[in-house]
Amino acid sequence: AEMDAALQEAHHTPEVSGLAAPLAAAVSLLRGAKRHLLLVTKQQPEEIGASAVEFLRLFALTQTGMLWLEAAGRCVGREDDAFYRDKLATARFYMQRILPQTAGLHATILSGAASLLAIDAARF
Repeated sequence: AEMDAALQEAHHTPEVSGLAAPLAAAVSLLRGAKRHLLLVTKQQPEEIGASAVEFLRLFALTQTGMLWLEAAGRCVGREDDAFYRDKLATARFYMQRILPQTAGLHATILSGAASLLAIDAARF
């Protein structure tokens, strides 16, 4: 609910509205991955272990995006100061260049544990 409120507010703030769409997509991917894992681990508990690292990275990237959105919102109206301009530029960079990694993490989570479990543990 807090994420949704922050995204909604950002959509209505012209200076940061461009940051909201990529972040909303990441939030959607995170929620989808959570639903997927909750569903499949009822029948296949090994799925959670196979996807744990990717899920945590997906969460961390998304949460960091939320922090950048908050920081960008605090910069609005202060763009005359180079410090705040640079913060806004960094937030845009994060949303455009780092946050898209969430799509690959989501795809990896949905791919399942089969390929990982196909490797004989004795080979490690």
